[in-house]
Amino acid sequence: GINAEYGDSYWFFSSFVPKLVGLKTNTMSSSKDLPAKKQLELLKKEKEVLQQMLSIKVIKTSDACKELVSYIKTTPEALDKSGNPFCEKPSCFVEGTLVTLPTGNFQPIEDLKQNDEILTFNFELNKSEKGHIVHKPESFTGRLIEITFDDGSIISSTPNHPYHVEGKGWCSFDPKDTLTNYGIPVDRLMVGDQCIGIFKEDSNEKTVKRVVNVKEFEREDSVKVMTLMVEPNNNFFANSVLVHNKCTII
Repeated sequence: GINAEYGDSYWFFSSFVPKLVGLKTNTMSSSKDLPAKKQLELLKKEKEVLQQMLSIKVIKTSDACKELVSYIKTTPEALDKSGNPFCEKPSCFVEGTLVTLPTGNFQPIEDLKQNDEILTFNFELNKSEKGHIVHKPESFTGRLIEITFDDGSIISSTPNHPYHVEGKGWCSFDPKDTLTNYGIPVDRLMVGDQCIGIFKEDSNEKTVKRVVNVKEFEREDSVKVMTLMVEPNNNFFANSVLVHNKCTII
């Protein structure tokens, strides 16, 4: 299978790029297919990028993200009214979720914006470091989970959002949905799992928060949820635990 190190590059190239072909716009009143000329241009781009994937084997997520986001931003049909890529099925957090900053302070996810600096984790160097937001996808859903930790803290997200667990790697409450939508295999998040938390920039001082309860529920009304697309590392800290920045674009 595709492990966490390779999975993100695989997802960007095998899932994101092919979806550019036959792309439809959400900003038009009628959803018409792109002109044949544009489809051919996108097909050519897809072929070039997939060939690059095969020749290079492994491409860092940040490099893939830069190339593809740069390309899609030159395709008006692929952007929303704010000029950002569409995010059809984001794995997200509810408003009020606190994101850790490089200073060790926290800021609600809804107050963050593009280019803001946040704390991320570098797996190659095994330490936390400064990162920045490249995009903040938002959506609405009624299907959520609520995770309670041994310190009494609670976090609420969509069931498919990956959390990093000590000894298991990336885990979500709904691994099948995570694999289907994001192209990476994850383990099942369960009671007893110890989620990773690291707090200060340039530190490898690790804390863990043990999961004592996971509850899935369906709200009668949909609520706004959001996540962060981050560089150079594809993760951030939400309510003091390490989470992925997964998002299905288009």
